[in-house]
Amino acid sequence: MINKMVKQLKSIILFIFTAFMSVSLSASEVTSHSVDVAMQPLKQEWAEIKYVVSDKQKVSQLESLIKKVDVVASKHPSEAQPVVWRGTMMSTMASLKSGFSALSSAKKAKKDLEMALARNASAEKGYAHVILGALYSKVPGKPIGFGSKEKAKRHFLTALQMDPDGLDANFFYGEFLLSQGDFASAKKYLEVAQKSPVNAENKVLDKGRRQEIAKAIETVNQKLA
Repeated sequence: MINKMVKQLKSIILFIFTAFMSVSLSASEVTSHSVDVAMQPLKQEWAEIKYVVSDKQKVSQLESLIKKVDVVASKHPSEAQPVVWRGTMMSTMASLKSGFSALSSAKKAKKDLEMALARNASAEKGYAHVILGALYSKVPGKPIGFGSKEKAKRHFLTALQMDPDGLDANFFYGEFLLSQGDFASAKKYLEVAQKSPVNAENKVLDKGRRQEIAKAIETVNQKLA
């Protein structure tokens, strides 16, 4: 009798645990979908600013866009995706500025990207690693900034492990290798980027990035000629 009651109790506990896990997973999936829906137009807006908007308007429009991302991030405080893209947008901001103003934006971008990695390193297929690699490769080193070619390479290689055929991971690493004078290796990664699947969800970004890739390949071919 006692053994039968123990078995029944175990069955009830297992049922409750399974039901709880199912509800938790469903809630997580709903949250992630909600973030995707909220971020998609903001990612498209960023691409428009980066590749279409005139240089005079880029900074002011990025500032407005980042405020919109702040709203999404505040509604989803545990999600990595909004922070990844806020860091990416702040990195774009840094590239449009100069001197200490650029460095200040770069530091803010770095903080966001590191926060995103702490939350979910694989979010957006490791895109935070890609942009962190770009920051480390382009920001001046100590004592002025935090730049480091070694850290840049480490982040790029981590991103490539997560997304080996990805457009951005291969492009940014190829661009880095080009800047380091490793032209043969740069061409290899740039050609992988060129053949990567089209980003149908963000055609402006896809087109703009592929134009950058084509230009980088042209430079590599000139160096190898």
